Amino acid sequence: MIDLATGRYTAAEVQRALHAAGGSRRVWYRLERLNAYKIKLGELRMETGSIEQDANASIMRTGRFTVRDEAGVNWHAELLRPIFCLEMPDGGTAEYPLGVFYMPTITKSGYKHIYREIEAYDTTMLLWDDQVPERYSIARGTKYTSALSGIFSSVGVHDAIIEPSDSVTETTLEWEAGTTKGEIVKQLMDADNYAPLSADAWGRWVCRKYRDPRSRFAEYSYKADEMSVLLPAQTLVEDVYGLPNVFIGIVSRPDRTPMSFFYEITDSSSPLAAVNRGGRRIADTKIYDDAASAIALEAAVRRRAGRAAAYLSQLTFETAAMPHHGAEDVLWLEAGEVRGKYLETKWTLPLEPGSGMTHEAQKEDML
Repeated sequence: MIDLATGRYTAAEVQRALHAAGGSRRVWYRLERLNAYKIKLGELRMETGSIEQDANASIMRTGRFTVRDEAGVNWHAELLRPIFCLEMPDGGTAEYPLGVFYMPTITKSGYKHIYREIEAYDTTMLLWDDQVPERYSIARGTKYTSALSGIFSSVGVHDAIIEPSDSVTETTLEWEAGTTKGEIVKQLMDADNYAPLSADAWGRWVCRKYRDPRSRFAEYSYKADEMSVLLPAQTLVEDVYGLPNVFIGIVSRPDRTPMSFFYEITDSSSPLAAVNRGGRRIADTKIYDDAASAIALEAAVRRRAGRAAAYLSQLTFETAAMPHHGAEDVLWLEAGEVRGKYLETKWTLPLEPGSGMTHEAQKEDML
């Protein structure tokens, strides 16, 4: 989640404007054209648009835009940056980027007025487009952060935000020719207990260590009070069918000591526990290519258990459009019977004045 403070406005001032403390608010959007260095070239006239952030997708942030055709635009080389604009009480404007996107899929339509319909993807698309041309190896004793930096540099990205780690590879790691660089990065980050790679609102790549949501403070609150931006639509689904309660992680390679970790949800207060399911133990086993340590393997297995438990309580709710959500934000919600910490897994923001924003979240205390 990004900081609401921007320019001459404090976070508190922006929050009051977003929550219509003065009785109303005005929001609109701009769509900027950027060159490969993220330098603004101009703007496009956007007819419609939307942005989706899905924490469970390989490329988390995607967009769809319909714009007026313009001569001189290099559609396949330039990038897009939508901007959220909020009118402030003093007449000024608070602005927030909503991501930086490549536009590999473009449909041209119309006769008198020509439009471009664009499917866009955040900048991590570079990793999933590119493949290693020959067998790729990372030597034993290489720091995971160095390995990540090397792959990022190979696709021209040198400004990634990588949380420090001293972990090193215990063996030489290898991948076959034709493996996407995105898959290699995913395996390296899993092995050293990083959260999945994401691109932030400025298009920067973020590699941060995974942290159990139960140990994280809520980053923002939505409450049904006099400052509420919650909309009436709300759906809560609770379902335990088929969810595992036993989790096993194994690292087995000929060049290192085997590792495994077993975890079972036994808490009698959890609907997933065998005692509450007629003794049913449903196992989920995963073979990991690598793990930096036994601690990292345990964390990966416990993360899987946490995600499974979170699926027990899936909440979909709507708010007014908000500009500061990122990947897997922790929110505090109070609305009717809904109360507590939730981990946001997906959000969708239509880029149309007056449209609401849809959020999907999992109950944090189930994790």
